[in-house]
Amino acid sequence: MKVKRIVAYILDMIIISIITELILFIPIFGNTKDVYIETSQEYFNLVLNESTGSSDITKNEEIEKMYDMQKSSQTINIITVGCMILYFGVSAYICNGQTLGKKILNLRIVPVKNSELKPHLFILRTIIITNIIPRIIMIIITASLSMKAWYNVSIYVSQMQYIITFIILGFIIFREDERGLHDLLCDTKVILTKE
Repeated sequence: MKVKRIVAYILDMIIISIITELILFIPIFGNTKDVYIETSQEYFNLVLNESTGSSDITKNEEIEKMYDMQKSSQTINIITVGCMILYFGVSAYICNGQTLGKKILNLRIVPVKNSELKPHLFILRTIIITNIIPRIIMIIITASLSMKAWYNVSIYVSQMQYIITFIILGFIIFREDERGLHDLLCDTKVILTKE
């Protein structure tokens, strides 16, 4: 079931990516995606040129491009966070503990004790499993800090994201009951449903 859970999560993240992409086509978001693609290409070209030795760039130039890329992705990040909360939290609650990925793989979120799952527990699960807190911190620091301060804080936020992800996966992989950190904190478990 461990593999099924991971595959379901990957399917759900693909669905969220598709939903985010569709939302970005709405005219009110203008050319948000185009600006992000352009700044990303500038950053990756800079890094590629540096690695091949065809240009000598300073650390400040590289940080400036990273900062520009992060700033240009603010709208995308906000939309993604909103989609994650709605998809993993609200729709999973409405659909009786199943996201589309879980439904495809016959999985369901259920309470450990025979009680009813509460909506706030689905939101809490979502916040933990999708690393929303570090994402929100990145959105806030990108909007409020100078480039140098942003860079210094973003290193720690990125490390925090990796640590949380490894803890969640570690719990699922190494615990006999396959309950992740999000399951333990919300008193839930994932079960196989009937085929």
